[in-house]
Amino acid sequence: MLWVVASCSANGGADSPDGSGPDYRAGVEDICFAETRSGAIELFPFMDKAQTLNSWLGQQVTDQAAHRLYFETILQASVLEQGDLLRATAIRAGIESCPLGGYLDFIGRLSSRAATLEDCRAACSERNRDTGDETSVDEACLKGCGG
Repeated sequence: MLWVVASCSANGGADSPDGSGPDYRAGVEDICFAETRSGAIELFPFMDKAQTLNSWLGQQVTDQAAHRLYFETILQASVLEQGDLLRATAIRAGIESCPLGGYLDFIGRLSSRAATLEDCRAACSERNRDTGDETSVDEACLKGCGG
């Protein structure tokens, strides 16, 4: 008798325990671009942005290893290391740009990087410059920084 066992994550997605394959890569890509894809780029205050990111990623990322990467590894790391950790993981997955890594850096250094609305907007625009129309990104960043 042949038994076929399919493993799924708690969030209903496919299991890729070793962090490989197209589903894992797609999950890491969703994590990297979550600020714009979830609409969180326009949200302020930052707690609203974080809640939207986490909720969206909890539903969107269906690969178990990618889900664990964000919720159990990235978010549990020191705030000063989260961005570097995410970018390094993205590079290993073949993803060259990871704007959420920049957002995590920004949040980790918030007291020194967001002294003014313009500082916040400039940091947001810089990390998301390759994600779409520059004008709409700048407008979304201004709104997401409380402007």
